[in-house]
Formats: sequence, C-alpha cells, structure tokens
Amino acid sequence: MGDRKNLLRGIGILALGLLLALLTAARVQDRSAPEKEEKGQEISLTFSPEILTYDGKGELDLLTGVRAEGADGTDLSDNVEAVLTSSGIQNEKKIRYTVFAPDGTEATAVRTLKLEGYSGPGLSVEENLELDASALEDLIPYLKEHGLLTAQDGFGRDASNKVEWYRKKEAKGVYDITFTLNNQYLDSVQQTVRTVIRGETADLELTLSESTVTIPTGAEFEPLNYVAAALDPQYGNLLSRISVSSTVNTLVPGTYAVIYTLTSLDNTQKAEAVLQVKVVEGNDYD
Repeated sequence: MGDRKNLLRGIGILALGLLLALLTAARVQDRSAPEKEEKGQEISLTFSPEILTYDGKGELDLLTGVRAEGADGTDLSDNVEAVLTSSGIQNEKKIRYTVFAPDGTEATAVRTLKLEGYSGPGLSVEENLELDASALEDLIPYLKEHGLLTAQDGFGRDASNKVEWYRKKEAKGVYDITFTLNNQYLDSVQQTVRTVIRGETADLELTLSESTVTIPTGAEFEPLNYVAAALDPQYGNLLSRISVSSTVNTLVPGTYAVIYTLTSLDNTQKAEAVLQVKVVEGNDYD
C-alpha cells in the first residue's frame, strides 16, 4: 500500500514538473516571437534643393523639388500640400508641407523659401486727395489711371489690383481713406490719406445714446446697450457689424473707454464712436 502511494506521488510530481516546463517554454517562445503592432505607414518628405529660391520671374511653385514616399516606396508626392507661413524674415519665408498616406498617417516638414531681389510690397498714394463722390465706385482703378496711386508686389510688378481700402468720416466732406496692400508673400503695407470728397456720399451712421455713463462697482455692463443707431443708408441696420474694444473692469473704480467700430458690408467704410465709462464705489453712485 505504501509503495502504491509513493508511486502515485512520484507520478504527480513528474506531471507537475512537465507542466511547468511547458509553460516556461511557451513564455520564452512568446517573448522571442516578433511583436505584431498596428503601425501606420511611415512617410519621408525630401526636398531638392533643400532651400527653394525664387527671384520673381515666372510663377512661384512651392511644390518644386518635393518628394514624399511611404515606407514601401509608394510615391505620395501628389498628396503633398504646401502653405506659406508667417514665420521667417522679409527675404526668407517658411513653407510648411503636409502629406497623408492612404491609411491616414500624416507627416509634416518645413522648408525655407529664399526671395532674391525682393524688397517687400510698395504702396504710394498722393497726399491730400480731392475726389468727386463718383470716384468711390471704382476708386483704385481711378487713382491708378490718374497717377495718384502706385503699388508693387516686392519684385517691381504692379499689384494695384490687390489694394484694399476703407474710408472713415472725420467731418462733413472730409475723410481719412486707409489703403492696404497684402501680397502673396504674407507682407503688407498701409497708408492713410486725408481726402476731401465732393458731392453726395452714402455714409454709415453710428451714434450712441450717451457719451459718458457712470455705474457702481460690481454692476453689469453691456456695451451694445448704449448703441442708438448703426445704419447703412442702403442696407439698413448693421448692429451685427459692430466690433467693441473695452477696457472696462466693473470691479475696480476708475474711468474707462469703450471704442465701437462699425464696418460696412462691402468693407469700404468704417465709423467709430467712443463711450466713457466711470466706475465708482456704491457710496459715490447717485
């Protein structure tokens, strides 16, 4: 009987040893097996030349010399998008490139654009203009035709068709006209000219119900509640076109300014109004 128990015990120990050996071998094999990961396709972006140079001749192509490849060598160059960024200096800009693989993997890279012979945009408008109101209908071509405005893109090429403008009324028949030129290289130049306009003009109307208000500390303050009229003679109410710049802090006594700016639908007119806000302690508020 004792021999039988010892035999069974020996068989059990042997079986346990075999089981442990099998488990250990499985773990070792599992570690040595290559890991299977769901990785996106790796993309390489290369540039030849590494620095893109442009001298103003012909069209600027930001994709010149750009190649994109997937990990398997697939040509992804047609998927590359290029955007000129605002970083850099006047004659050296930065281009950001982005490409997506079919599986959605993204790669980005930055390249330098060197502008040779580039001087920045140029804008010159005759000072103290005198115009008939009819000239406002096609102002830039009118000024160019009469030699009152010149604009160039930075390489000496005419850029008058890129000039934008708006007028702001200063007095009856007297306006400040601001001209702005933004070129394709993300540079800009601006000039404001005092102008006398003869004849009838359809001007924006921006009026406030008060010029100065006094409120107690902690009170609610809503700037648009003080707008009496924001009108365009042709399009009517333009309250939604008002932008507000305010320094008011109702928790701190003091005198503050709120500046209202109304812009016409065609962006060729602006009108401004200023509200003075006095915040006082509750004991000083009537």
